[in-house]
Amino acid sequence: MTDLGALREKLEKGTATQADLQNFASLLGREAGREIVEILEVNGIEAASEYTLTRLREVYGEITDFANSVQNQIYADAGVGLRAIAPEFDKQGAQAVASHLTQAQTEDASPMFEKRTETFSQNVVDRHMRTNAEAASSVGMEVRVSREYDGRGLRHGTKHAEGCAWCLSRECNNLPYDEAYALGVFQRHEGCHCIITNTNKKGRTTRQNASGGWTEVSQDDIIRRKEDNAEPPTKESKEISRFAKYIGMPITAT
Repeated sequence: MTDLGALREKLEKGTATQADLQNFASLLGREAGREIVEILEVNGIEAASEYTLTRLREVYGEITDFANSVQNQIYADAGVGLRAIAPEFDKQGAQAVASHLTQAQTEDASPMFEKRTETFSQNVVDRHMRTNAEAASSVGMEVRVSREYDGRGLRHGTKHAEGCAWCLSRECNNLPYDEAYALGVFQRHEGCHCIITNTNKKGRTTRQNASGGWTEVSQDDIIRRKEDNAEPPTKESKEISRFAKYIGMPITAT
């Protein structure tokens, strides 16, 4: 796994991939977890709790910038005029992470807290990917999703010799977006390091013309028509549209 400096350099050069993005989120999340535990040990739980919310918002911002850059390159490579959409900061998720600081006060629990901040960071990526995959699919692009098990992450209660059956049941290669969603490909457990990627390309959309024949419709035309026919969205409808199908919340180990 590459270090954060090398991944930031790849981002600046425009060569970062989705796998790089997920490694970046994993490393940044663990780094943030260690920083928060240090604050906890020196300044106590109240200061650490406040710092957790601030630090996780910074983590969200840095990961989102990285994700936007990677996603915009994917759109450019596919030859479509879409731009990356960033999900909102998950304040509830950040508060849930902060609620585990009491457990992190013991030495044995500190590594577990780092896993929680890592999972939070990974979910920023997963929600970003889900949001953009859904947006691309809605305008006629063909979105294919792959998930690769890294052989390391194990759901709580799983023995190393068995591998992670939970992750392996979600492993796939170039699965259509709707099928990937139904399979739960975008879900994670704490300590999961599966690499989830998607590819986008222009799908074929046709409509019947006046003479009864069929002609292909360009993706730009589809987007324009959707915009021309759309009613002004309310704040509530935008939230429902963006997050109604969201399934990428962390799965808490029991």
